[in-house]
This record gives sequence, C-alpha cells and structure tokens, in this order.
Amino acid sequence: MLASVSGLLTEPDGGGEVKLWNMETRTEQATLTNQQSGVFAVAFSPSGKILATGNADGAVCLWNVEEQQIAAILSERKQFIHALAFSPDGKTLAAARQDGAVDVWDVRAKRKLFSLTSNQTEVICLAYSPDGKLLAAGSPDGTVNLWDIASRLVVSQIKGITDWDLAVAFSPDSRRLVIGNFDKKVTIWDVASGQELAVLKGHQAAIESVVFSPDGTILASASTDKTVRLWRAATRAEADGGAGVK
Repeated sequence: MLASVSGLLTEPDGGGEVKLWNMETRTEQATLTNQQSGVFAVAFSPSGKILATGNADGAVCLWNVEEQQIAAILSERKQFIHALAFSPDGKTLAAARQDGAVDVWDVRAKRKLFSLTSNQTEVICLAYSPDGKLLAAGSPDGTVNLWDIASRLVVSQIKGITDWDLAVAFSPDSRRLVIGNFDKKVTIWDVASGQELAVLKGHQAAIESVVFSPDGTILASASTDKTVRLWRAATRAEADGGAGVK
C-alpha cells in the first residue's frame, strides 16, 4: 500500500527499510531503517510529521519524519499488521491485525483505545471517512465493513464481488467509497445506501491504491500493471484518455 503526503511518497517492501521519495524531484530523500522486523503497512499522519509503519511482528512504529527516528512503538500482540490509517484529525491510528481485529490507538498518549472485531477473518485495507465518523475495513472475501467510530458498531457492509479488496478510499464529502480489487476493477459505492454506482475497467492487473483528488473531481487508481489511471468522478471516464501514467 502506498502512502503520500506533503510531497513525500513511501511504500513498504516487506523488508526492514522504508524509503521516502520526494515526488517533486523524483529522488530518494531518506531511508528509514527498522530493526524490529519487516514492514508491510505504512501511513502518514495528516500533518505529514509522523509516519506509522506496521510490522510483521505486530509492532506499529511511529516515526518522526523530520528527524528520521522512531518516536514510539505501539505493540500489544504478536499479530502481523496488514494496514494502517490515521483519523482525519491525526489523533487516532487504526491498525488491522492478522486475526481480523482492528486496534484503534491514541497517538499522543501511545495507548490503545479499543478494538473493533467482526465476522471478518482478516482485514487488509483501511480508510477513515474525511468527516471522521466512519472507518472502512476491506477483507479478502470481498466485503468492506463500515464501522461507526462513535458506537463502535458495523453500520453497513458492502459486498459486491468475491475477489480481494486491496484498497479503499472515501470521497472528500464522505458520501462515496471507492474500492480497488484484485480482479483489476475499481468500484464506486454510495455510502448511505450501499449501492454500487460504477465499475471502472482499464487496468491489466490488481489495484493496489486508490485516492480522490481534494476537490473530489478526479479519482486515481494505481495497479501492479505499473500504471496510474485518472478517472473523472462525474462521468466515470478516464481523464487521461485511457493511456494511463507509467
């Protein structure tokens, strides 16, 4: 899963290092060396000052991006961390464990607030809604649970396909949810009704990252086919004419 903010881009490689790339100059800016274990999940805080990394041994490391040092390690169980997501205000961090539970941590206090558990046996992607009210959790069975953070209950479940959900993201108004799948498709859903609004086809391999532009007019999808495709949210047509960006 890719993570980007404030001109920086990073992606875990499963090893003990995380590289930070400057998107403007397209050069490597720093390498963060993690002595704990392999890193498989990353997420920037909204401010860009903190980078969270999820490890194979269950530890979640909070890095000071400017100092390139680990500021804190959050750990409770020896469970592989599949996905991470900061809340829009940056106060909490959600971490998806291998057993399907999602731990929600207080970033400042460095303590676990609560765990979200459901019938999902595994969660591999997470996303907070921009209004901070919902947390989307996608699983290998093709379901996405929408958790109400206040009540800690699943208020809706989206299930439209059977292939793995590899990436989820909300629109800026929190009204739509986009899902990137292993089956090369990008689907858009209405959050309130749970209805599928569109299926976007064009990639030749699995979708590993999806994101809306800040104004919600453009949707970007990145695939293991080594392309990024830009879609117009209103028409669902490709903004780049179908060529994709390599």
